[in-house]
Amino acid sequence: MLHQVRYYQITLIIAAVLLVIWQVSIISSKGSGGVASELSFTTNTGTEITVSDATNKYTVVIFWKAASERSLQLVSEALSLYQKSEFDTLATLYLVNFFDSLSVARSAVDFDNPDLPFAHSPKGSFLDRNPLNSLPCTAIFAANGSVVKVIEGYQEGKLAEIVSRLEMLNRMTNKQGEFQFQFGGGGRK
Repeated sequence: MLHQVRYYQITLIIAAVLLVIWQVSIISSKGSGGVASELSFTTNTGTEITVSDATNKYTVVIFWKAASERSLQLVSEALSLYQKSEFDTLATLYLVNFFDSLSVARSAVDFDNPDLPFAHSPKGSFLDRNPLNSLPCTAIFAANGSVVKVIEGYQEGKLAEIVSRLEMLNRMTNKQGEFQFQFGGGGRK
């Protein structure tokens, strides 16, 4: 009986490792090998940001429109995630208003708060390759500027699910994509 329990534990560990390898290979094929898609916009503080140059971590860009109730729901969910301390180590968030004038965007949210990641006036090759058919739309970029995932519309909890997957992959791999496992509470190797 004890041998059967040990066999199942080993099988579960191997299955978990294979699942992580599979997810890393999917993200690598979509992200690392992809072409960098340039996306630029102006933040509420007046800074011009280009996503492919912006950071060495994931970048989450949410395109939204003030008149869209679904957009405002996604903005609210994104800000909840943004306020968690672990999010800052994983990704940079920008909420990019699409189509609205600055006065309309300012009236919809606290656009003038410099602590919030609001932006406007998007342009660049990302929009040429990925025409936005509906708002809200969420785009996740790898550190090299390639597109990892584009999600059109709003589904409650979907953004949190994707962020938790990215967190899991970030814990299991280092920046070069090599696995770092923790067994028995030990430190990372």
